[in-house]
Amino acid sequence: MPFPVSPRALLREFVCDVVIFLYKVGEALLDATVRPYIVSAVCRDLYDNRPAPPALQHGSWFSWDSGDPQVGVLPAVPGPGAGGGVWHHHNTTVCERLGQFVEVEAEVQRHAAGIVVAHRILVNLPAVVLGLFCGAWSDRKGRKLPMMAPSAGSCLAVVLYLASTQVSHVKVALVLAGAFTQGIFGKASVIAMAVNSHVSDTSDREQRTRRLGRVLASSFLGMFLGSLLAGVLQDASSLYTTLSVVSACHALCVLTVLLGVPETVSDELDDGLDFVKKGVIAEDEEGEEEEEGQGGGGGGRHGSGKTAAVGPPGLFSLAGLKSSVVTVGRKREGNKRSVIIITLLALTMNQCLKVGDQDVTVLFVQDPPLAWTSSMYGYLIAADYGIMGLTLIFILPLLSDVLSVSDIAIAMIAIFFKLVRSTWAGFCTETWMMFVSVVSGALGALINPGLRAVLSKTANPGEVGKLFSIQASLETLSKLVGSSVFTGIYAATVRDLPAAAYLSEAALYVGVLVLLLWLGQLVREDGVFGLLWTFSRPYHALAKAGPAALPAIRTEDADKKPRESTSPIFPLGASTP
Repeated sequence: MPFPVSPRALLREFVCDVVIFLYKVGEALLDATVRPYIVSAVCRDLYDNRPAPPALQHGSWFSWDSGDPQVGVLPAVPGPGAGGGVWHHHNTTVCERLGQFVEVEAEVQRHAAGIVVAHRILVNLPAVVLGLFCGAWSDRKGRKLPMMAPSAGSCLAVVLYLASTQVSHVKVALVLAGAFTQGIFGKASVIAMAVNSHVSDTSDREQRTRRLGRVLASSFLGMFLGSLLAGVLQDASSLYTTLSVVSACHALCVLTVLLGVPETVSDELDDGLDFVKKGVIAEDEEGEEEEEGQGGGGGGRHGSGKTAAVGPPGLFSLAGLKSSVVTVGRKREGNKRSVIIITLLALTMNQCLKVGDQDVTVLFVQDPPLAWTSSMYGYLIAADYGIMGLTLIFILPLLSDVLSVSDIAIAMIAIFFKLVRSTWAGFCTETWMMFVSVVSGALGALINPGLRAVLSKTANPGEVGKLFSIQASLETLSKLVGSSVFTGIYAATVRDLPAAAYLSEAALYVGVLVLLLWLGQLVREDGVFGLLWTFSRPYHALAKAGPAALPAIRTEDADKKPRESTSPIFPLGASTP
């Protein structure tokens, strides 16, 4: 019996899910490995082969010759004790057993706090900038290179992290260099933009919510597996083994993109919205059709040069950056501009709240009455990612395809469950209560795919990459904002009301819900998802530029050969794993 779907069709349907899964496994594993390693690197840079400060020579940094096994392996130096005894000198043992040396630990933690902040900035800020450039570039050149770049950068960063283990005194510098390398290759913001844009390129409107949700599910499952692997590998093997597994995951990701991802280019607009000069765009966006039409003599389309097409920008072109930023605020028919702005704002707020929740939770569970160990928190995060991934695989298709719930309504349902989680989490006093709160908030994972589908369906085909690059960059910036704001609230209220940070999160989710109610009203008023792009004002503006500037119009003619990017196995249905 022949297989109903060809292997090539299956590959093309699920290749983006595989790419993001492999990337997230490597990213989660690398992040979970590097963060604790920063403390070790700081300690070794400060104290390896460094003479003991006099203030500490009678403290916990040295141990009297009493056969103490924790320092007996180190060389001894003459000490001031009576009877010709010796003090055992600190070195590697101090950094390996940092918790037993109170004064040293305090100094290391002070230095490490600044390094952790610097590491986060170097990883995220360059990725934000590159993401803004990559959006417009990928719309014209393709999605494969932006998909591969972050994994390539992570492989190079691993080389620097490994090098830091082999040298003295510059360990922290090499760690920060590795972070910067990850950042300048785009990290998560660039690959998220590329994958989401590729899915939008290769799916129709009916499929898109399900496909974007499946990508996010693959991302969550990848982080789930990476978090588990981090604990297992760090307990059962060495740092070198862990970093080698990270490199293998990212190398597989690059190979998958090279061999399995079909290239897509947004050519439907033929640069009409971005690279036809301002004569045509002004007609559409500023209502200057009459003024443009009255240009006499040499003021025609070819004589004046106003509408002469120019080439697409390079990767680091300011024109491409400007094009991405202007895409958000440019005039559109009906309420489309408001829909895009509100959707971006809601996505950014959701990411800010999500990151803030994670950073507050890691502090909350370590304080009484829970007083968890680090490993228990790792299990909580793994459970969170795993349940959210399963929710997106099974619940999202049910809502979107079977029950035909709209994208905005799906996001509203998700926010309700987020409110339950945020209100309850701050009052958890038992371990089981914290895990149940994670389960109760699992449907919150539906917010992102619902709103991303709204964004991609509202955008014109040639600007999907630009909008997703803006969205990914805003989400990356929100990680810094959310972490700072909510950990600050928790630190200020932890003694009086530990739940205050969670309650603040719930209040802001109410604000997001209000935004979505407004968004739904705009969509209903405008019928934005029912408009054919070919009847929009940009199309008529291009029509004035002449037949050569017109994009191809897709029809429902059964005899017409289907587009290359159309999903080859759409009949598989919504519940395809």
